[in-house]
Amino acid sequence: ERARARALLGVTVAAPPPVRAAGGGVVRWTGALLRDGSSWRQLLCCFLRFPWAVAAFVLTVTYWALGWSLLLYPLWRWTFPHYLGQPGIQVWNPDTAPGTFSGYVETPPEIALAAAVGLLLVLALPRVTYALTVPDRALVRVLLGPWPGAAPGPGTGTGPGAAPAPHGGAPETVRSPVLREGPEHRES
Repeated sequence: ERARARALLGVTVAAPPPVRAAGGGVVRWTGALLRDGSSWRQLLCCFLRFPWAVAAFVLTVTYWALGWSLLLYPLWRWTFPHYLGQPGIQVWNPDTAPGTFSGYVETPPEIALAAAVGLLLVLALPRVTYALTVPDRALVRVLLGPWPGAAPGPGTGTGPGAAPAPHGGAPETVRSPVLREGPEHRES
């Protein structure tokens, strides 16, 4: 999940410290895994992420299909009278349509309006898709990273370009000596 979040969502989360069992054996390792809080948070992340992933998928596919079908409506409008026996997309029941509107998108201004709405929806597609990934990013940051106050995992740093932590400990600060050259910096 961390690799997926890094590749697809642009979220880099440090791995929690590895689970260590006192002694060897499967039973002790399983017991250490069950006592580890990060294991339970990772399981909770999977359970919470699944329904959101399904909902985000359905919303994204529906939005994309609606936007592109309305944008390209002038190209496929001919299928309605030819195959369905109706003049166009039915917006509402023709018997209850107000005024002179037939309930179908069939006149050139109505077709142009449908295509314009489709264009607006298609132009908003990246922002809508990005907005649907915000809860996923939050779940990854909160539940898959190290818990506040826990020992940092391997490779965690305090900022960009921080040195990797040796043996899973805190990052080391490495200071390089400043070399000064020139007559004003030479010792006499």
